Amino acid sequence: MICVDILPLPDTITLRVMHGNCKNILLIFLRGKNMKKLAIVICAALLVFCVFGVAFAVSKEQQVVDTSRFKKDPPWVIGYDIYWLGNTWSAQFAEEFKQAVSMYDQLVKDVVITSSEGSTEKQIKNIEAMISKKVDIIIVTPNSTKGLAPVIKKALQANIPVVLNAAGVEGDEYTTFINVTDRALGKAMAEWLVNELDGNGRIFAITGLPGLGVAEARWDGAMEIFNQHRKIKVVMKDAGDWADPKTKRVVSDMLAAYPRPDGIWADTPGLGMIEAFEEAGSSFIPFATCSDNNGFLKYWAQHKSRVNAIGVTKPVWLSSIALDYAFRILQGNPVFKDNFIPPCVVTEENVDDFVRFDLPNGYWTLCHLSDERAKALFGE
Repeated sequence: MICVDILPLPDTITLRVMHGNCKNILLIFLRGKNMKKLAIVICAALLVFCVFGVAFAVSKEQQVVDTSRFKKDPPWVIGYDIYWLGNTWSAQFAEEFKQAVSMYDQLVKDVVITSSEGSTEKQIKNIEAMISKKVDIIIVTPNSTKGLAPVIKKALQANIPVVLNAAGVEGDEYTTFINVTDRALGKAMAEWLVNELDGNGRIFAITGLPGLGVAEARWDGAMEIFNQHRKIKVVMKDAGDWADPKTKRVVSDMLAAYPRPDGIWADTPGLGMIEAFEEAGSSFIPFATCSDNNGFLKYWAQHKSRVNAIGVTKPVWLSSIALDYAFRILQGNPVFKDNFIPPCVVTEENVDDFVRFDLPNGYWTLCHLSDERAKALFGE
């Protein structure tokens, strides 16, 4: 079933896709200038949903949250914690939120922004400070699935709703959760790679930031697929920390130790991996990535005859969706407990529609960020 909601906000359309007993899956598109790109995303996302529909299904029943107790008249005070700024995706994720909230002067009186720098302990203190300041709502990307649960419960007890954005926590002590299904993302990458290798090959695996639930969910999803194919062997595995410089070093070391892999599953922006293969003089292999990073897409678009890849992506505009849900909650409108967006897909067929040769390499193309902000953010 597909239905469309118009939120009481400027230029905001929600496309809701539901499948059997699956949780609510949302695609929310803002700011009309990106409609061509977003139309492509709709088609790609629905295609992935159809092809990998079982992967996106979840066992928990759909749950509607009554938010009437949080209803307040605007303007509101929004609490927003920046979980980490250690790579370009996280930096743009935060900038997407800042741009979105700047558009609503009449609805937002103040924004309390904190930065946790990847630390769970610091994130707990930041949320406690927001509770003390009596913000109207908190938006947070948890650095720990276990460590954040008690302080989030504390916020709810203070009648402050909490929106989880791009990463979750254990249990159900939160108001609403918006994310891509990371386990399904990792599975989709692995399924593509297995198919490209005809179920037989020795592969490298580059994982994300160690200890973070998002990275673990993606790798768990990948291993679910790899374990079904006995002739697929993970010969080397290491963390690239979602950063090109670290990924380049890791892949270079792998190629020095094992020069001829058959494929690579890479939870990484992608360009560092490409550079490692080029500098080692190694033949290109199928690259299963999670990337819509502009530096990687530039190379891919210019070398289609050499690059065989897929990008199963998590869009940075998730942070602007979290703000939309915050507004819904503060207006007392019901929301779904969990809202999962199918990963969007970049392929050889549509890479030209995503790449931006006029913008910096660090830029993530599936976004709402203005060109001016992107250039300022990445210093080019």
